Amino acid sequence: MPHFDLVTELLERIAMQVPIAEPVLREIERKARKEWGGRRHYVLMECSSRQELMSRDGRIRADYRRLVNAGARRNEARKYLALRFGLSTRRIGQILALDDESEE
Repeated sequence: MPHFDLVTELLERIAMQVPIAEPVLREIERKARKEWGGRRHYVLMECSSRQELMSRDGRIRADYRRLVNAGARRNEARKYLALRFGLSTRRIGQILALDDESEE
């Protein structure tokens, strides 16, 4: 039965596939909990390659610019893109914010 703790679940799955010494696993766990503990994380529904994600994000940015340039309100464009791509409006905003950061 899977754990409700993502770090424990992932480490156990990795340990079943790759021989890793217990002290090494505990050190990875310690570092992960220190860095990620108490936060909410986004986990993709499907495993996509980095190239696929970059391509999808590029389409999202281009569609957003097209919609806004055509007169759509920014918030409505985000809602539409969230539905179209099966993401949350928050995730759409994060993707668009990354585009803004790269232009600076």
